[in-house]
Amino acid sequence: MVEDRNNSKLNLSISKLLEVEEHIWSPMYGLKGNIDATVQVACREDKMEKNLVVPLELKTGRRDTNQSHRAQTALYTLLLSDRYGKW
Repeated sequence: MVEDRNNSKLNLSISKLLEVEEHIWSPMYGLKGNIDATVQVACREDKMEKNLVVPLELKTGRRDTNQSHRAQTALYTLLLSDRYGKW
């Protein structure tokens, strides 16, 4: 069970590790990056289940809600959608 900033809850589980330290480049957006891990997740909401490809970024150090970390993950999600054709 995962809870977001708005206290919404979602059943989420990692079902497959697709890539580690994936170097990704998007000619469409002109961006590139290095994703710590690319994973497939099973997302269950109500009675509907979706499989999504998402970036997993590991941050060490103190617990921080840094906006730059969120922006990095959002951009990696955009790059993955270009590569894998999924949102």
